[in-house]
Amino acid sequence: MHDSFRVCKSIIAIKLSKIQLLACLLMFHSCTRLCYSLYYSLIESHQVKDLEVEFETTKQKNKETMQQAILIERERLTQMQWDMEELRRKSLEMELKLKSKEVTY
Repeated sequence: MHDSFRVCKSIIAIKLSKIQLLACLLMFHSCTRLCYSLYYSLIESHQVKDLEVEFETTKQKNKETMQQAILIERERLTQMQWDMEELRRKSLEMELKLKSKEVTY
């Protein structure tokens, strides 16, 4: 229970005038609005903080994913270069075999 509500309740128990009771209720209402206002601004700032943390986490994950993709592509390129070198070697071997057969005929 809010302190201002307790004050209002004690005022009612003392049987003060309607004007004093109304003043007490208005004070309680404004305190309640202030509390809700503070509460919502805290929630909003907390949500902003959560979004900032989520953004940084996502940014880091994307960076790691991009680095992994670059590494995979480099490995693929290196493998393709090795494969092409192997094909060149085999091609030269076949040419030499073919030439050696032509010479013998």
